[in-house]
This record gives sequence, C-alpha cells and structure tokens, in this order.
Amino acid sequence: MREQLEAGEIPFLGAERRSGFDDIDTETPALVLSRSFHTTLGVARSLGRLGVPVYAVDTSRRGPSSSSRYVRGRFLMDLSPDISQGETVERLLEAGRRLGTRAVLI
Repeated sequence: MREQLEAGEIPFLGAERRSGFDDIDTETPALVLSRSFHTTLGVARSLGRLGVPVYAVDTSRRGPSSSSRYVRGRFLMDLSPDISQGETVERLLEAGRRLGTRAVLI
C-alpha cells in the first residue's frame, strides 16, 4: 500500500475531499438544547465547522455549551420536568425572539 501511495494511485487522507455540503443554509441559526455533554458538543462542532450560527440552551453557566468555541451565545433557562410544557415553549420562543430570526431547534 505504501508503494501505491507514493505512486499516487490511492489518495491519502489529507487529499482534497468534497464535503457534500456545498448548498447548506448557513444563514439560519441552530438553537441546541444542552442535555448530553457529548451530543451537545458534537452538534455544535459539526454545525459550527460548516458555518452555521449555533446558540445553546443550557441549565447552568458551566453546561456543555461552555466548552465549545462554535457556540456564539447561550440562553440559561430551567428546562426541568417540573416546568409546564407551556412555560417551556414560551421560554424557547423568547430565545427565538432574542435571536431576531427563525432558528432550527435541535
């Protein structure tokens, strides 16, 4: 295989690759609910690398989104099961109003 790489027959991992995301909408922000540390960071990093503005909803200042450079802003709010569904929806709508545009909720 090394000989094939040196001969240029097999592209190496650093070769130019097409992302397949050339037509992705990078204008619409994503509002990510921070529930699981790894999932939140994975979503923020994946979308952020594509140029999508990422905002997070966290329950504490030291939540998962505080670890990502791709998160442009955070909304701190209690999303515990003790809060009514109506109140949770109203809080998320308020976060959307503060963004000033429609966002995708993840």
